[in-house]
Amino acid sequence: MIKQIIGGKTVKTVYAEMSEADLTGLTPLLEGKLETYEKKFEGGTATTVPAVMNYIRFSVGKKVSKNVSISGSVTVPHIAQGKSFADCKALVVGAFDSSFDSDQKCEYSNLIGSNSEVA
Repeated sequence: MIKQIIGGKTVKTVYAEMSEADLTGLTPLLEGKLETYEKKFEGGTATTVPAVMNYIRFSVGKKVSKNVSISGSVTVPHIAQGKSFADCKALVVGAFDSSFDSDQKCEYSNLIGSNSEVA
């Protein structure tokens, strides 16, 4: 995956199945700052595209002192039918990092938005 950043904003994320050499060869063609990522895991089950995408967006964080927390947000484009924020929360609390700049595990998660029928 290549993330292309121009003027401090992510302009495009390119998902490409290619060798490391091909990925390296492609980068001189792209303008701006580039971040490349290697696929570490592939999972799930192939399904048909649903009529309605059940996205979910949530925050994760950790309180580090009386009035200070570190946090980040996560957006999942589609969650499985019948799954809810409660299912998501059970998976992420204690497992996800509490922010993008910290490897401390999160202590809480809050729902920001959802298009899920179950929410």
